[in-house]
Amino acid sequence: MPSDEIRTKCQEAYEQEISDELWHEVTNTQIWKMTESPDLAVLLFLEHVRKGEMQKKYQAEKAEMEKKYQAEKAEKEKKYQTEMAEKEERIAELQTKLMNFEKQKQHQQGRKPLYVSGVSHAAKHSVYLSQTISGASGGRK
Repeated sequence: MPSDEIRTKCQEAYEQEISDELWHEVTNTQIWKMTESPDLAVLLFLEHVRKGEMQKKYQAEKAEMEKKYQAEKAEKEKKYQTEMAEKEERIAELQTKLMNFEKQKQHQQGRKPLYVSGVSHAAKHSVYLSQTISGASGGRK
C-alpha cells in the first residue's frame, strides 16, 4: 500500500476518532500479527498521535507547574531576603546603641563626680585655692 494512501487513511481515522471500545478491542489483540493491514497503520498512527498529544499536554502542565513553583520560590526568596535585611538593620541599630552606651559609660567612669561626701567641686576648689594662697603668703593663720 502506498504511503500516501496510508496517510490518507490515518488522517481520516484521526478525524473520525475511532471509538474507545474499538480502540480497546484492537489494542487487546495481537497487533503484531496484522502487520499487512492498513488498519494497523491507522491504529499505530493514532496511538502515536494520542501519545504525542498526551506528551504535549503533560509537558505544558509540567512547564506551568514549574513556572508557578519558580514564581513562588522567587517570592519566598525575596520575602526572606527582605526579612533578613530588616533583621540585619535592626542588629546594626542595636549594636550602635550598645557601643554608644558603652562609650557613655566609659566616659562617665573617667569623670570625677561633682559631689563627694556632700562637698561640691566648687567648695573643694575654693579650699585648695585658700590653702595655696595662704601658703604663698608664707604665714599660718
